[in-house]
Amino acid sequence: MEARFDTICILCKQEVERGSLLWPSLDERQRRVWQHETCAIAAGLTLVRPVCKHWKRKGQCHYQDECFFAHPADVALEVQARLAAQPTTLTQPDRHGEVHVIKQNKGPGRRNKVRNDFRASTFRRFLIDTFGLARLAEGSGVLDVASGKGEVAFELATLNRLSTTCLEPRLLELNGFENRVNYGFYFRNRMFDKYNAVTTPEAARTAPQPIHHIRCLLMLGADDEPTCFKDAEAWQVQQKKALVLKWDRKGLHGDTTIDQAPAHVADQTTDTVESTSVNVAADVAGAEPASANESELELHQEAVGSGSALSPNPDVERPALAAPSSSPTPDLSNFQTTAGTKRGRHHPQNWSTVTPVTDLAQARQRVAEAAIVVGMHPDGAAGPLVRYALKHRKPFALVPCCVYAKDFPARKLKSGVAVQSYRHLLQYLKEMDETIREIELPFEGKNVCLYWDPMWSS
Repeated sequence: MEARFDTICILCKQEVERGSLLWPSLDERQRRVWQHETCAIAAGLTLVRPVCKHWKRKGQCHYQDECFFAHPADVALEVQARLAAQPTTLTQPDRHGEVHVIKQNKGPGRRNKVRNDFRASTFRRFLIDTFGLARLAEGSGVLDVASGKGEVAFELATLNRLSTTCLEPRLLELNGFENRVNYGFYFRNRMFDKYNAVTTPEAARTAPQPIHHIRCLLMLGADDEPTCFKDAEAWQVQQKKALVLKWDRKGLHGDTTIDQAPAHVADQTTDTVESTSVNVAADVAGAEPASANESELELHQEAVGSGSALSPNPDVERPALAAPSSSPTPDLSNFQTTAGTKRGRHHPQNWSTVTPVTDLAQARQRVAEAAIVVGMHPDGAAGPLVRYALKHRKPFALVPCCVYAKDFPARKLKSGVAVQSYRHLLQYLKEMDETIREIELPFEGKNVCLYWDPMWSS
């Protein structure tokens, strides 16, 4: 077979250059090693081809006849028998009546491993298959809500050369994804070449599309419009809040060095988001927070959701925010958009481009002209994401995750049942429009994707 990456021959200890012929074998620890084909022939290692690792693990290989490795029938039968006998654990029904089936994929007595390391890649391929690259490239491209580290936007910008916008208050952390490119993780499986505009690490590092980063939260008012775009004052407030948000075991919450919100923002419950779940103006003045009806409370709670959107831990007491007189104003002149400066030993780092969006007009334009709204495990931003996309008739795709029922007590299904479980959350989001579709993506964990296209709805 032909070498796709540089490596070292295990026999002659010389370099195997990319494009030269090599032969695989297993070492004493049953790990895959490589050698020159000429070295393997001289050592008598080319009589039998090694068994395909996918065939040994799952009894199937998507490469089929194009695969270099062997696919013996007896191995497939053994794998099928092993998988059929794989133990499963039926948990007791929870308080919502849902029973979860857990497969013991790491053996008895060992903690299960959730195989979802490349879930962003799976989600990206789904977007391409469902909506098409041409449509994803329209307008300002893909709007990634609650982006987390920015993995989905990074893959779209680097591998597909698409314009992307991250709506995420925290710094993006792209070093790990750059290393995946450097070491060729995205290019090793030729089955997925059709999903990439580039097929080598060198090409991926050459002039990737910049990732536009809006460091704000997706907070919607009663009109389902982002409150941070209301005016320049509200925009500055949300920019400052983004600078002091922190992520730790308690979730995403604010620091005690935040300025007081302007009165017209702090006085409106539906437009206020505080990581400590208190009204800033009321806290500073010592007054009671403004009251709100159930509808307004729901909008407020969706805005102060969890995870990447904004995640106060409901079981942890939150400190009150400090008065403005005792806290410095965050400096917006050095508005970073990426975290970390880790250096690789053999590859360039920090080559991806993140463009901070600090101008209100530009931020409005990029969000308004987005071709599609997406979210991979957006936590508390799932509801606002769907509502915004439906109002503006933009296609969307999101993979919901946590429910955070305590943060959203006013959220109810059409039947009147409170949203308390994962299935409740999926139903709640689907009830926003009867044409929203559902599909399971091929990775473990929370893998249900809800997606919608305005062409499906009248």
